[in-house]
Amino acid sequence: MSNRDGYFDARIRPPFGEFLNLPRYNTKMKQGLVSYAVPPASISERSMPALFSEMDEVGISRGLAMGRHTATNAWIPNDTIASLRREHGDRFWTFGGVGEATPLENLKETMRCIEEMNLDGIALDPGWLNPPLRVNDSAFYPVYAYCEARGVPVSVSMSINSGPDLSFCDPCTLQRVAMDFGNLRLVVSHASWPMVTPMLAVAAKLPNVWLIPDLYMNTPGLPGRTDLVEAGRHPILCKKIIFGTAYPSQSLEASMSGFDEAGIPEPNRDAILRTNLLEFLGET
Repeated sequence: MSNRDGYFDARIRPPFGEFLNLPRYNTKMKQGLVSYAVPPASISERSMPALFSEMDEVGISRGLAMGRHTATNAWIPNDTIASLRREHGDRFWTFGGVGEATPLENLKETMRCIEEMNLDGIALDPGWLNPPLRVNDSAFYPVYAYCEARGVPVSVSMSINSGPDLSFCDPCTLQRVAMDFGNLRLVVSHASWPMVTPMLAVAAKLPNVWLIPDLYMNTPGLPGRTDLVEAGRHPILCKKIIFGTAYPSQSLEASMSGFDEAGIPEPNRDAILRTNLLEFLGET
């Protein structure tokens, strides 16, 4: 399968380097909102070849893997992301994680990711810093300005787990950034769950905002999912939703089955599974 055929997974954390420190790769730990009785082989064996087999089985030809600069043990160094790109660039787009102590350091690390490592974009997890910040904090404005000028896409993680309280996933904070940088392509990983409906409104209003709802859309019965599925069926909002699995928080097979269960019709389905990500990345 060509890496441009099949479907794309915009939220995948492969069994590679420091990704293996993530709690989901410890199968004895208590799991979160989504669980599986038996982990897939790629998780239990911590195996990249098994992951590629599982991707092929569900029709996912390429994924987007993001670095993470945080104050927690979930830190995924950019050097690891660069190694992933060198070794498996045919199967992954790669974003560098930024979250330094000062605005200037943030800008320098962004420049290193793009100009030295040739990564495809930048990922921010502001609520996981120490101290935690919101996405519209001035510490990130040099990053936004640089990425807007260079045409570099930016992901920001926003959900109930992305900060000490719900104010850190307030869609208004992302809306302000998108309005201040009108040519900056932004995607919200986890779609600000549980504040899904107002974030959908932001994406509907602003042409430079997309959402990756990942497991919050792919898990039947999860509160908030109905609005995401209805958005996927809508002729306009379907263009703002990008498929992701949140693997290893959810298996690839379970994510694809959950997405299929939603019954989203063509051509909306193809947009969510393929072309919306290419548009966000600037590859159309």
